[in-house]
Amino acid sequence: RIDLVLRLGGGPRLAPGGNHKTIIESIFPAPLSEDVDLYPGFSIAFKAGIDIGWYAESAPDRGYQNIWADYTGSPFTFTSECHKERLMLLKLRADEFPPTMASDEVQTVLNRIRYDHDGINTTYYGGDVNSWQRYTWDLPIGTVVRGDGEQTLRIVLGNELEWHTWYALALLHGPMGVGPPGANKAIIDDYLVPFKT
Repeated sequence: RIDLVLRLGGGPRLAPGGNHKTIIESIFPAPLSEDVDLYPGFSIAFKAGIDIGWYAESAPDRGYQNIWADYTGSPFTFTSECHKERLMLLKLRADEFPPTMASDEVQTVLNRIRYDHDGINTTYYGGDVNSWQRYTWDLPIGTVVRGDGEQTLRIVLGNELEWHTWYALALLHGPMGVGPPGANKAIIDDYLVPFKT
C-alpha cells in the first residue's frame, strides 16, 4: 500500500533563509553583530560545488514574474534601476530600523517584511528582482567580487559605512525558486543578515 500526502501551498516550511543557509559555509559579519567596523571585510564562503557566479554576476533573469507588489497590493519599489545580482549590501530603512532598535526586534521586523513564499508573499512564488527594495531606500552598496578562496565572495566598498546604522547582507531568491547550480534545492525566500556599525 502506498500513501500519498499532498501539502497545499508549496513545499515544506523552512526557517528564514533556510535553503541559503544550507549552502553557506561562513559569513562575515555574523548575523546581528553590533559595533561592526565602518570598513569591514565582508566575506561569504559557500560550500564546494555551488556556482557562486549565480550570486555575483547574474542570476538568470528569465523566469522572474516581477509582480510581487501587484500580487500583495503593497507597492514598495522606489527605483526602476535593475540589479541582477543575488547578493547585495543594503543600508536598512532608517524609518523602520532606527539605530536604537534592539537586534532581536530588527530580525523580527525583517522576517515580517522579507520576500518569503510562506510569509508576506501569501503564497506568491513567481520571483521579483526588486525584492531588495523592500528593505532599503538606497541603492545597493559596494561591488560584489570573487574572494581569495575558490568558493568565496566579497563586497568591496568605495566609501566607509555610516556609524550607528543598521545594514544587511541580502542573499536573494531565484526565479520561480531556482537556486544556483550545484545547490540542488529551491531558493524561495530572501535571507537577510543584519548588522549594526
